Amino acid sequence: MLTDQAGTVEAGSSATRAEETGFGLAGGSVVVAGTALATAGLIAPADLGVRAAAMAAVVAVLAAVLRDVRACLGVTAMAALIFVGFLDHRYGVLTGASAWRYTIPIVLAAVLGRGHRRLRRAAAP
Repeated sequence: MLTDQAGTVEAGSSATRAEETGFGLAGGSVVVAGTALATAGLIAPADLGVRAAAMAAVVAVLAAVLRDVRACLGVTAMAALIFVGFLDHRYGVLTGASAWRYTIPIVLAAVLGRGHRRLRRAAAP
């Protein structure tokens, strides 16, 4: 850990990167879990495409906002697992091939969100 004479952590050190990953993953997880709760309560269980689209939209926004790639990967994986385990199947069951095809839009949304972030950073002066 890199510190200056005052004892503060310098920007870019491993401590700040780990904190950035941790806070990004924790915050993103809260947003994904809240979205899953809202989706389960507001959208009928038969509308799996709409439920997947809601999760994909949240993942796209988080992928564009989160600075750390590892946090983005963790949030995307969590969103896919929550979708399969709780929004499609009940009681956290992760088996069955029918639900996993709906995770493709979630992953694609994460890729598009990261691409949007990269383009936005490249266009910044």
